[in-house]
Amino acid sequence: MNILKKYQIFLLIFLAYIVVFIYYPVIKNPSFFCLDDQIMVVENQYITSLSWDNVLNIFSKAYYKLYHPLVTISFAIEYYFFKLDPYIYHITNILLHILNTFFVFFIFAKLTKSYFKSFVISLFFAVYPTNVEVVAWISARKDLLYSFFFLASILFYLKSFDNRKNIFYFLSLLFFLAACFSKTMAVTLPAIIILIDFFCEKKFLENLKKYLPFFIISVLFSIIAVSVYYTGTDKITIPLFEKILKVLNVHYNLLFYIYKVFFPFNLSAMYPKFYSGCMPPWYILYSPCLVYLLFLFSLLSLKFNKKIFFAIMFFTIAILPIIGFFKNLSTSDVACRYCYIAYLGFFYVFSEILYFIYKKFDGLKILSVILFVSLFGSLGFFSYKRAFLWTDNLKFLNNEITLFPDTNYLAYLIRGSFYLDKNIEQAEKDTIKSYKIFGPEDNINFQIALIQQRKKEFGLAKYNYSLIQTFNAIYMQAVMNKADIMFNEGSKKEAINMLENLKNTYKFFPIKSNVYFVLGKMYKYCNNNDKALENLQQSLKLNKFDKNIYINIAEIYERNKDTDNLEKILLEGLKNTEDKDICNLLSSFYCETGNFDKAYDILIKSLQIYPDNYLAYYFLGNVYGLKQEYKKALSCFTMAILLTNNNGAYFYARAATFMNIGNYEAAKKDMEKSLKKGFNIDSLKYDIEKIKNK
Repeated sequence: MNILKKYQIFLLIFLAYIVVFIYYPVIKNPSFFCLDDQIMVVENQYITSLSWDNVLNIFSKAYYKLYHPLVTISFAIEYYFFKLDPYIYHITNILLHILNTFFVFFIFAKLTKSYFKSFVISLFFAVYPTNVEVVAWISARKDLLYSFFFLASILFYLKSFDNRKNIFYFLSLLFFLAACFSKTMAVTLPAIIILIDFFCEKKFLENLKKYLPFFIISVLFSIIAVSVYYTGTDKITIPLFEKILKVLNVHYNLLFYIYKVFFPFNLSAMYPKFYSGCMPPWYILYSPCLVYLLFLFSLLSLKFNKKIFFAIMFFTIAILPIIGFFKNLSTSDVACRYCYIAYLGFFYVFSEILYFIYKKFDGLKILSVILFVSLFGSLGFFSYKRAFLWTDNLKFLNNEITLFPDTNYLAYLIRGSFYLDKNIEQAEKDTIKSYKIFGPEDNINFQIALIQQRKKEFGLAKYNYSLIQTFNAIYMQAVMNKADIMFNEGSKKEAINMLENLKNTYKFFPIKSNVYFVLGKMYKYCNNNDKALENLQQSLKLNKFDKNIYINIAEIYERNKDTDNLEKILLEGLKNTEDKDICNLLSSFYCETGNFDKAYDILIKSLQIYPDNYLAYYFLGNVYGLKQEYKKALSCFTMAILLTNNNGAYFYARAATFMNIGNYEAAKKDMEKSLKKGFNIDSLKYDIEKIKNK
């Protein structure tokens, strides 16, 4: 079978083609996904700059109790070149999966000395349905990126066997460090390396010095992971009974992952809890027996060969950090994405079985090839179908609810949030269903309050916002919403005091920019321009990419008739956001101040980025009109009308232009349309009468 070595380049091309074919539907997804993509990408202020100061911030701070600076850097690079274009982020994920598949191919080619086995393992890895979640979900970049460096580290470690130069060993260490900076789940690598050495019959004591740097890095990042997650409020005493339940759950979680590798169907991205209440069901109670029997079997298999032991231990070590010993951020105890690396152990066993069947039964070679093609064809088909689910948020959530209609509270809650702006009754129905399943919880209480606020049930909304006690981002948003209700009810001073206290209580949250912003708007409404400007500028320091901050600051400068700072803030906003509303405001400012050349430049830039910016066409038409370039003005006003046919001012502007070139009939028609569209100024009737007399 090592004849395949000659054709390995074609095998790799085939693997890449298969991955692209399976995940092509994901590329067509026109939006970021509902599960964490908003928090991790769209609302993540860290990705909006590649400045040295921001990079230092990324490496020195955790984000939502997660420490993965290289993942954030990868998003920042994409944002720098492509802003928030989901197409690019999906392509990056698919490319990473292809590269990881290549690494798997080369690693197992070295371990098994068989290109047939390595191709089978990498093919399993490329098409397995459990991996769809990792590739299709942008926020799962951390699993893809840590795996990329993790596998690269293993490959260079294996290369150090063949070449005694230290460069390969140091590269292995470097990639391991990068893997830990991508996701702390990578800390299992030293144990994996020892297992690989055991499999390759390397002596443990002879390599002890080589292991030591790996273990130092592993311990360091383990400490970082624990310190980042377990803040003061998390360090609570767990009763003995709960500790026993946690140990039982760990065993069952392990069995669940083993079950799914053999039956990768009915997969979910948000598995609900396996049971509720204090007493676990029988299958949880008996799970330790099955786990230890499995490990006993793997130990006994060492009498014959190391293959089964290697496979089971590879899987167990790789998945150990998230098996349930430690608290994790996920609402579920298990998730398919955690198996991305771990399942390679089982894929290796599967490759050995397929190789044995192919070699042992000479008369059945054709049949074995047919079975081989059917197996991978089926797996690829299931993955392709699952990839389609990740192209539409509602389709995905409906599927999750279909799988677990009575237990998946999170799917109901998220689907409810999608209906907030479309169908408030359905949003309320889903949120109440989520509450019935799970009971009172901060996110559920917040959404109930938000629905009540939308329905103008302000008393109930304030009560439910008050139920949220956990000091986190949801708490801050709840206080802001409650203050907003109070402000609109007339309790302006009390609402402002609430937000003043809020901004002084919390040192850092990504949402803190919003606190300053809302507070600034309240002060602006109360005509306290100094306080408004102070808070809005603080908001801008935390978030330089929100157009609304620039617009509100510009309005204050306009009030103060501070034209110099008004121009500066709009130029800064245009530079950082390239937003069409800021373009329009700036061009309007230039038109009012008579600087038509600058207005022209801004409007042309805006239309290059936003060709549907009808307001820019309107302003540009005015610029041409003031320059007496009437034909160009007519073209611009016509484009504005075509893009939005409901603005009488555009018809009036075109009518005035027709009058300037002597086309009074066309001017009259546009004037009449302008009146029908609701545009009415004192001189309009006089203009129409003047046209009638022509």
